[in-house]
Amino acid sequence: MAIIEFINVWEMYRIKFVTDGKVSWENFWALKDISFEVAQGETLGIIGENGAGKSTILKLIVGMLKPDRGQINVEGRVSGLLELGAGFQPELTGRENVYLNAGLFGLSRPQIEARYEEVVHFADIGRFIDAPVKFYSQGMFVRLAFAIAIHIDPDILLIDDTLAVGDEHFQRKCIKKIFEIKEQNKTILFVTHDMNMLRRLCKRALFLREGRIIKDGLVDTVVPLYTQIVGTREGVGILEKKSLSLIFNNGRLFLNWQDKLLTSNFGIHTVFLMNDKWYSSSQADWEVEIEDRNKLIAKGKFYQLALTQIWNLEIRDNYDIKCDIELDSEGPYEIPEAYTNIMLISDYTDWLTTTEKGEFPVIDDKIKNWQALLDTSIPVRCIVVKTDDSSTDSKIPSLVFKLKSLKKLYLNGNSIEQIPEELFELEKLEVLYLHHNKIKELPAAIKKMH
Repeated sequence: MAIIEFINVWEMYRIKFVTDGKVSWENFWALKDISFEVAQGETLGIIGENGAGKSTILKLIVGMLKPDRGQINVEGRVSGLLELGAGFQPELTGRENVYLNAGLFGLSRPQIEARYEEVVHFADIGRFIDAPVKFYSQGMFVRLAFAIAIHIDPDILLIDDTLAVGDEHFQRKCIKKIFEIKEQNKTILFVTHDMNMLRRLCKRALFLREGRIIKDGLVDTVVPLYTQIVGTREGVGILEKKSLSLIFNNGRLFLNWQDKLLTSNFGIHTVFLMNDKWYSSSQADWEVEIEDRNKLIAKGKFYQLALTQIWNLEIRDNYDIKCDIELDSEGPYEIPEAYTNIMLISDYTDWLTTTEKGEFPVIDDKIKNWQALLDTSIPVRCIVVKTDDSSTDSKIPSLVFKLKSLKKLYLNGNSIEQIPEELFELEKLEVLYLHHNKIKELPAAIKKMH
């Protein structure tokens, strides 16, 4: 049974701008055609960058706002921590604000009196309970507001990332109380930027971006997508083709197959050495141009070096991924070392070429240096990475890397690293193939390249 229901909800703010003394008004749509349901007893996480519309959803649920379009249905008593100090009267004491706020939530005076001591004990602000709240610190506001919110016996509890203001001891106390409320089959909506806390509290999450729902699903599928997309908008581009999606985010490339992230949180990125200093592709200022649904060009400027790195990405037929990476300089530079780092999830356990094969060793945290897996004088043009043959996870395809040349293969963490043979030639990774089935040897078509 749905206790909260949003049906095609739109919410607009009328924003006043003053430029050079001239006043203008603009419409800002905080939510755009939002639809979702929350069941009784469910704990739903809501994530997204600042301005995505997270707090607006909570304000609509609690009744602080009314939708401009669409319909919202909410059943039961709603309590929450929204804006810091919201609902408090600054000239009234903490004690007076307890009675005022609890009364606004529908509690009678006898009910408030019966719970008052519990509220004061939980808030733990000492004598300040009898001081006007205008003298409170941010931490005191949060303590008292949270204490009130959880002691009015709500059916729906809303939390808008305000716990970050409190000290560590109070945060632990709040988290413990939230779990107690969750065990009472109460409904909780939790807005946060803390992905670890999200995983602890929630099984399901909404990912909002610019007022729209990007993803509504299990936390384990939503969080990886969020971490891939969050960043400067101009530097983010997404290519999709059926089950495959590529996300380029400001110098890092992420591979997803059937909503499963195949690369680690570091993605595929480049590093190079210049003037005795290492630079990463994630340090550049990126702009992405989407040519069509299956092709993009990303340009990253290293202003301090007068260098531009260019990525050409394309999803071809049969899920082949073309990846050309090059450097464009405004003058002669010496780059003694340059790498393309391909950071994969730990599910990939085996690798093979036309002549050799092996397993990725278990990672020893004590070993900080790169571990050599393949070192040959004969250039290798293709390498496969795959899961163990006994693995039954169909969401993890084998990856076939077609290279111009590969002489060394290194391991560090859950990654493989390709070392270019020549300077300025970072475009060594030509094509990446994804195979649905397990690969035990190189396909015949790939062998013909040698």
